[in-house]
Amino acid sequence: MKRSIAIFLLAAMLTGTFAACGSTTAETDAAGETSAIAETVAETEETTFLENLPDADYAGATFRVHGANSLNGHEYATTLQFSCGETTGEPANDILFERTAYLENLYNVKFVEIIEPGNIDPNKVIANIQAGDAACEMFYSDIAWQGYNIVIKGGVYPVDMVEGIRIDKPYWASEITDALTIGGSFYFPAGPISPRYYGSAYILMFNREIVEDMNLEDPYIMVEEGTWTIDKMMDMALQSYIDLDGNGKLDKNDQMGLGYEVLTPESFLMGCGYHYVENVDGSLQCMLEDENLINRIQWLRDQMMKEGVFWEGLPEFDYDPMLEAGRMLFGNPCTFVLPVFREYDYDFGILPMPKENEQQENYISYAQPWVVSVPYVPVTNTGDTLAMSGVLIDAMAAYGYEKVRPVIYDDVICLKNTRDEASAKIVDMIFDTITIDAAVCVGLDGFYSELQQFFCHKLGQQEITSLYASHKERVETFFVKLEDQFREMRADLEGSR
Repeated sequence: MKRSIAIFLLAAMLTGTFAACGSTTAETDAAGETSAIAETVAETEETTFLENLPDADYAGATFRVHGANSLNGHEYATTLQFSCGETTGEPANDILFERTAYLENLYNVKFVEIIEPGNIDPNKVIANIQAGDAACEMFYSDIAWQGYNIVIKGGVYPVDMVEGIRIDKPYWASEITDALTIGGSFYFPAGPISPRYYGSAYILMFNREIVEDMNLEDPYIMVEEGTWTIDKMMDMALQSYIDLDGNGKLDKNDQMGLGYEVLTPESFLMGCGYHYVENVDGSLQCMLEDENLINRIQWLRDQMMKEGVFWEGLPEFDYDPMLEAGRMLFGNPCTFVLPVFREYDYDFGILPMPKENEQQENYISYAQPWVVSVPYVPVTNTGDTLAMSGVLIDAMAAYGYEKVRPVIYDDVICLKNTRDEASAKIVDMIFDTITIDAAVCVGLDGFYSELQQFFCHKLGQQEITSLYASHKERVETFFVKLEDQFREMRADLEGSR
């Protein structure tokens, strides 16, 4: 069950002294915002955002929000998007309940929360919108599958056409805004409007007992000193391999250094500061002719072919039992699935994706685009209701940053899902530098799946330069068509006003 969750999902700034989870003091991050989670700090932050929300009175108007609280049949604190309608003593539920009550009182508005028993059906949403059915003022969806498919059908507004969403505020993820601005329009406002944002980051989980037994260098010290690099991580992984059953081959009975899934390679690459696709001067561009990226991809491929590293899809391995039995130094889960690991009998810790080198300024996290949930405003939302929706959505995100974030960090991730203070400090900071890659979201006309297979089924069978060369024209044509499509969608919306 554990791995089935991760397969469905597929898909930190750490400088100086860490701010302790639950501490009453706060460290200030590079953006000037505090990242400690004590109640006193949250109250201080409140004066920054919540007390500066715009004034409005919506005279009892209804604001309908559509979404789900479960993801692929599983419900954790980091899959919630709504409360159950009352307080229950569960921190994540109760803070979402309090948010709704706070905003209803502040804006004299009535929230109606339409909760699906499972994931929303994008085909049904598209059909309703195309039929002119104004079923809701806003709905939650992901970026890379449901939401993207609704966007390209012209079903929602770009963010700048929804007055009131202040996308430049720190509670929206600016790197995701930069990465997914296509044809001059941006549709995917990601941030702490939903707890799912805090379940979306890829991390490294490591077995502390293997580190101690093999006298490996303490990764916590490397992280704090800024020397946690991908070369050191891979060296540790290769050193930790042991042929436990003595049969002379790698299999599920051995102690392995790294087990990886299909999105692990790009989480490493993004941790090193690279992207497959970047927004260059307003246009999407594939970066697979960048020599530094090419060299890093080839290096990573070579490391993944060595003894001690395995892809979880190979038949001779069984990822879940190996991880649970403590026969793996490094795994690469999302924070979303951390609750699954609570019952393990050995001590594990949590690390950020390693840097490329010590000169790299920050540790960078990859936001899993099937987990990140963003607010979409359907084109059936018009007039005064549209303006109201923008203000409320922005206020929900501001509240999420200041009130929901501390609860998720403190009561869900830091205290419940980790076993040591050092890991809690890392999780507390990991969302300061979170990014995403446009390739996984838009698909590249099928080429993205080829990039995934480069490290999986076709590991060691291809060269990245020749692979991209055979798809380059197709990818560039795809970008042109996609950007034209986004411009046409904007023109249609502007023409209908």
